[in-house]
Amino acid sequence: MAARETPCICVDYVKRFGSKAAAKRLGFLLELYEIGDEEILNQLKTFIGSSFVLLDSSLPAQGKHLNSWKLRINLNPNELKEVIKT
Repeated sequence: MAARETPCICVDYVKRFGSKAAAKRLGFLLELYEIGDEEILNQLKTFIGSSFVLLDSSLPAQGKHLNSWKLRINLNPNELKEVIKT
């Protein structure tokens, strides 16, 4: 499967299940890893509501609020970037 198709498949799943939290997290991660084009990101942004969700729901509710994705960033984004390198 081509790398370009992977985000599209993920967007299709978000659309199918209508999960705002999944759309927010996926959009953030696509931007973080610089793999989402504007069309995909804009599709995901149509699911964003007004409430914030935790980036990682298994961690405490702390950290900065990212208004563009309505996420509370409760882990270090730089650590996520490092994960892809290993």
